[in-house]
Amino acid sequence: MSNNPTGPIGSPEIVMILTRPEGTGDAFVGQISEGIRARLRLVQSPLIGIEPLGGPVDLTGVSAVILTSANAVRHAPKGQGIRAYCVGEITTQAARDNGWDAVFAGEEATALIDYLSAQPSREDLLHLSGLHHRVDIAGALRSAGISARHRAIYDQKLLPLSPAAQDALRANSAPVIAPLFSPRTAAQFVTEASSLRNVHIVALSEAVADRVLGRGAIDVTVARAPTRSEMVQSVENLVRRISLG
Repeated sequence: MSNNPTGPIGSPEIVMILTRPEGTGDAFVGQISEGIRARLRLVQSPLIGIEPLGGPVDLTGVSAVILTSANAVRHAPKGQGIRAYCVGEITTQAARDNGWDAVFAGEEATALIDYLSAQPSREDLLHLSGLHHRVDIAGALRSAGISARHRAIYDQKLLPLSPAAQDALRANSAPVIAPLFSPRTAAQFVTEASSLRNVHIVALSEAVADRVLGRGAIDVTVARAPTRSEMVQSVENLVRRISLG
């Protein structure tokens, strides 16, 4: 993976702070085009650490599960062909690769709730997720008359910004791009940041943007859809705009 600290001749150095949990930031960067990556100096600073919770998950009597992130797939048991309703194409593919009969049910939790509510079933649904989640999917489904429960299988511990990230923010010598993927990490970023005066934020959704608006960043761009591909597109467009001055 290219990590050219200077970029092509005539292009400014642009710092990009990667706040995704360890192991997921590289997958995001890997989708950025080579020409754009060459203009970026990457600074790793995960703001969430993933820690497993509890013992093995008992799937006895469960006819289908709900998986809302790739981290949920990583910490869930093998699917053994059981149906899994998934949020996001990446989660869906990860679940399929892990033995689940994976069904794409929307790009956001609310879309999944609408999808399942529109086709009432007798399935006993189990939502496997992190301890922290914005939407009570199981509760919403129960309100719609669908049998559903929730189990947290991992925790998302907040982490401080790395010294390298703080140095980049304080330096004010190069533009800084900060892609942010959840309201919780967005709030942690603005709380931890030593300075936002040279920062361009790319937010996955309006809910993420709400946590950073008015906090001193140069600008906040919201992806057209809450997907990795749209976040990549937003970053690439921003790099081109910064490079043109």
